[in-house]
Amino acid sequence: MCARLAAIEKALYYPTAINVVEDLVRCHIRLSPWTSAPTTILDPCAGEGQAVHTFALALKSAQPANTSSSVLDMMDFCRRHIHVKAVEIDAERAAAAKELLGAQNVLHSAIENVSAVGKFSMMWLNPPYDQLPGGRAELAWV
Repeated sequence: MCARLAAIEKALYYPTAINVVEDLVRCHIRLSPWTSAPTTILDPCAGEGQAVHTFALALKSAQPANTSSSVLDMMDFCRRHIHVKAVEIDAERAAAAKELLGAQNVLHSAIENVSAVGKFSMMWLNPPYDQLPGGRAELAWV
């Protein structure tokens, strides 16, 4: 029970390990040569912003399967137009995310207060995990 109370005290904050982010991109993410630019990534539970920042940097360095010159030119254009927007409910973590991602890219708020429909190409999500009355908290995010 003490571990659960400690988790609740830190607002169920468990950041994604950076090596996990890098492995996800390396092993599972492939940018299509038809990726539209700009690509804007939303992290609605950004924490300090490190995971989504690493994800965006890894996408920018991802290699396409097709290496024709026209595909490489298109991929280069897409890589230069990857942007991150983040939302974080905790004030201290939001401040840290603003330092890393830029103040204009981070909103200190609950995601429920943000209008995000149709504004983002993809989402990076590591939601709070907890048992709430009525079910698991993380299931409300998917």
